[in-house]
Amino acid sequence: MRQLNEDFLKEFLKGGQFYEIIEQVKHDPSLDVELRGKSVIIYYRGGKLLTINDPNNNDVSLKELDHKYISKPSRKLASPIIVPTPTIEGLELYICKAKRAIDWYEENIARKLGEKEIQQRVAYENNFSVNAEDTDFFIADIEWEDRSFDGRADIIAFKWGHMDHRRRVVKMCLIEVKQGENSLKGSAGLAKHMKDFESFVSNRDVVLKVQKDMIQVLYQKFQMGLVKGLEHLFVNGKLPNVEEECDFMYLLANYKPYSENLTQVLENDMSSVDNCKFFISCLMGYGLYKDFIISKEEVLRRYPWIKK
Repeated sequence: MRQLNEDFLKEFLKGGQFYEIIEQVKHDPSLDVELRGKSVIIYYRGGKLLTINDPNNNDVSLKELDHKYISKPSRKLASPIIVPTPTIEGLELYICKAKRAIDWYEENIARKLGEKEIQQRVAYENNFSVNAEDTDFFIADIEWEDRSFDGRADIIAFKWGHMDHRRRVVKMCLIEVKQGENSLKGSAGLAKHMKDFESFVSNRDVVLKVQKDMIQVLYQKFQMGLVKGLEHLFVNGKLPNVEEECDFMYLLANYKPYSENLTQVLENDMSSVDNCKFFISCLMGYGLYKDFIISKEEVLRRYPWIKK
């Protein structure tokens, strides 16, 4: 369960001990706040910058970024980046130093946060940017995972388009993000994620559980001021209806259209799959619109297999 209990949530609302943290970070487009049940994590470029634990669990309330990000002296960096212990009073300095530490680690050691950075950008553009109230999807969670049944998704969103605003009914969507032409095949490729989704939707009880949790997470983010444009969806604190069926979409970022990989995967590994969908760019950007979703057949028409 990703939603926070009532007492923990209050700590992030006005008057709560973590309210100033949310107020400071929610206006920074490079940061992303995600609810994790017993903790709230602030991400930067897809890396965990700060973890806020539920004080009722006797944990350290503010936990610093992973020690792997703390740089050590090297030829590329004359002296290590000293990241101070996070405190509410010293949050601005901590964020500045922690960002620099993640930047250094990503640029010199790992280089693995690319897809997570895109997920975070999608969440910001559709939830809190100047365009957020004009898109058709709201992001409830990124890097969602439920180990009780091996469920996962890069993004969980709810579709509530402009024509749907007269109805308080939303649809849950699982989105898989892939970057570049070489991420489509193999053990973590498109076919594997489609198989996982089919397994997920085959258990109606599990789907219902996740839908209830995710719509509550979206509402809590709205209460915390992390999502714009939902005043008419959560009226007087009442949750909207969620459609029984849920969708699965791929978001292929920076895919080279001259590559044969996508067509090969769809025609070979996913030849029997008909219900997969793909987001396409909304005239360059990360806003998600229902009119910019295309089918497998349309993908094959746009990117035909270039036989050598």
